Amino acid sequence: MFPGVASLHLDTKGTGLAVSIRLTKREGEAVHLVPEGTPGATIIAVKKVDPLGYYNLGLYDLSKKLSISPPKLLAVIKELKLQEDPDMFKIIKIGKSEYKRYSQKTLKLLEEEINIIKIEDVWKKHRAKTF
Repeated sequence: MFPGVASLHLDTKGTGLAVSIRLTKREGEAVHLVPEGTPGATIIAVKKVDPLGYYNLGLYDLSKKLSISPPKLLAVIKELKLQEDPDMFKIIKIGKSEYKRYSQKTLKLLEEEINIIKIEDVWKKHRAKTF
């Protein structure tokens, strides 16, 4: 969240609940980014992210960028279990509608994996379950 920050020092001043945060590289407690719900971890800052800005790609967007048909691409996504990774995939609900969206991290990973994975083998394995 804060590139280059190695530690965090919290200091309360005055009265009430005011807290000042000072980010340093060489003083205070070490800072580590941990997944939400990690036992023993304390939240010190919350960064709100627009989900449609972060998950800004649909299956057809990825398909066009990677030059792979949507069904074959979905088979690759299922093979790599990308829909199980919250950094890669999210279902966004707007009203009663649901949108399956992918992040830019997904695109980068798929660009790497497409050169390694045997798409036709993955397609044969998943084609009956894809759509």
